[in-house]
Amino acid sequence: MAILRKMPPGYRVLTGITAALLALLALDLAGWPFLAEPLSRVLGKMLDRPVSVAPVGTRFHFIGGVRVESPHLRIAAAPWTQDPYFLDGSGLRLHLAYTDLWHAWRGAPLAVRSLEADRIQIVVRREAGGRGSWPLGDKAAQQPERQRGLPAFGHLEMRQGRVDYQDDRLSLKLGVNLNTREGTAAGEGQAPGQARTGLQADFAGSYREISLAGRLTAGGILPLVSDGSRPLPMTLEARVGSNRLGFSGTATDVLRLGGLQGSFHAAGPSLASVGEPLGLTLPATGAFRIHGRLQKGDRRWHAKVERAVVGGSQLAGNLVYDTRTQIPRLTGEVSGRRVLLADLAPSIGGSGAETGTGPAGGVLPDKSFDLPALRRMDADLRIAVSRLELGRVFARPIAPLSLRLILADGVLSLKDVRASAADGSLEGELSLDGRASRAEWRADLGWQGVNLAQWVRQGRKPGNPPYISGSLQGRLKATGRGRSIAEILAGMDGEASLQLRHGRLSHLAVEAAGLDVAQALGMAIKGDESLPVSCGAARFRAKDGIIHTEAAVLDTPDSTLSMDGQIRLDQERLQLRVVALPKDFSPLSLRTPILIRGSLAKPEVSLERGELAMKLGAGALLAIVSPWAALIPLLDPGVQTNDKGTAPRPGCQDVLKRVREYQQARPASD
Repeated sequence: MAILRKMPPGYRVLTGITAALLALLALDLAGWPFLAEPLSRVLGKMLDRPVSVAPVGTRFHFIGGVRVESPHLRIAAAPWTQDPYFLDGSGLRLHLAYTDLWHAWRGAPLAVRSLEADRIQIVVRREAGGRGSWPLGDKAAQQPERQRGLPAFGHLEMRQGRVDYQDDRLSLKLGVNLNTREGTAAGEGQAPGQARTGLQADFAGSYREISLAGRLTAGGILPLVSDGSRPLPMTLEARVGSNRLGFSGTATDVLRLGGLQGSFHAAGPSLASVGEPLGLTLPATGAFRIHGRLQKGDRRWHAKVERAVVGGSQLAGNLVYDTRTQIPRLTGEVSGRRVLLADLAPSIGGSGAETGTGPAGGVLPDKSFDLPALRRMDADLRIAVSRLELGRVFARPIAPLSLRLILADGVLSLKDVRASAADGSLEGELSLDGRASRAEWRADLGWQGVNLAQWVRQGRKPGNPPYISGSLQGRLKATGRGRSIAEILAGMDGEASLQLRHGRLSHLAVEAAGLDVAQALGMAIKGDESLPVSCGAARFRAKDGIIHTEAAVLDTPDSTLSMDGQIRLDQERLQLRVVALPKDFSPLSLRTPILIRGSLAKPEVSLERGELAMKLGAGALLAIVSPWAALIPLLDPGVQTNDKGTAPRPGCQDVLKRVREYQQARPASD
């Protein structure tokens, strides 16, 4: 000190400054070890959370910028949570430039020259009411007008990261393991392919109790979570429940899935299963594969489905899913080159098998509708199918088919239904009102000009006429209520009518229906021929699920075939009787009504026992007198002829009158 007092004042100042600089240099080289605890207090005050910075090993350097190195940093969790912490990190290294700090103080986003971490773990949650555990610091600083953009990074590297996120509002639980190396300097000095840059995240968890797992890779995390518009490469491969989803393209916001643009693919056991986690109401189907192009912006998804394979069906479409309204809305167009009815059976509760879709012992689908799904979304779709194949029973498909599908306020409607089938046409509409606990179903369909010989497979050998041919027309109007197809049909009310124009009926089939052994043998020997049908009509009325046959006749020059009885859809039982009234003489005819009874799944065909027993019993008694006399009860004279010796050819009204007189004269069947 004495030496300093003897120095001139200028030298004393210079020496003091030098000593101070040397001291500061020594402290900077030592890392300012005593600043760790004050830094913890300052950060804790800024973040409104207890902050712990490791007192041993934490180093600060202020020469040439601000550099911080710390072996450990922990930010406490929000006090209302039970989480162990909000953030826990180790191996942290931060570099800030003074010029960047100056610009940040003036209001510009903070520019970070470099941030590296060996390990960071973050635990985040949100309550059902919306409160989240991530807001830090002064509440005023959380207001949008006070927020600045996220920091810009020259270099960001996180070797091992873990985020555990639980969102009670979305019913989402997700664990993400991630690492990232990015920023403007992330790839400097590296040869192409030498070092990976960007984000890689492996995730697993559940969404609405549906399991999630997959991998996300992107050009970086910072541009994705910021409000920037620069698109970065992004790929996603995920498994959602039993479905596989994939995306490859670009994005600008991974948290809100904003700015997505690229190709996608998906596969799974049913379209309904992939639509549920996305909030889409899609039909239940068989296994599917789908790929196309996807674009999202401003809460609107635009998907161009280039190819969708559902079972044996092939579809495509152009769809827009808009979530900007309170109830999401799906619009667009769907087309199908080839659609199999069996592939759509699960959408109405069936299994898709042609041998039966209902419960054990039944054929009517009894799976309950997902009525709440009808209220989750609105839709307006134009559907055009080039070819709808109905199954093995039908020789020709419906081609083409067009309709408009509208889903609004829980009511599903199929409007403007137009279809062509075997030179004929079908028009009408269907609706399913799912607003109540039991759906209300309505149908109004009409068809005309359907060529039966071309439409229905009849299994005849070449050279033989079809069993039945002609132009079919008719109409169905019906209503019902229930939670499944089986329940709706079990209480169905309505009526249906059928008319056959220019019809022809196999002569062999007519004689077989009348159990005319002699003429049936003759047809088998000389060959079958078709008989003109002068009257072909049927009318049915349904009440509380019971279909009554009001009229059902086929009138030919040989015989008149009629059917009466009922079909109980509530029990899936048949009680029908087919009668052939002859118009000609036959030497060997039983002319006994045929009974069709049993279940819809396994109908039983038998002969009416009363009339058959009377004929055979009379034959047995006459055989005592003479063996030839036993044939007398089997001789059928047919109808009476007119004065000219020919059988009359009545119109439909006369035929129905004759059939009713016959039915009223008969005793009730057992």
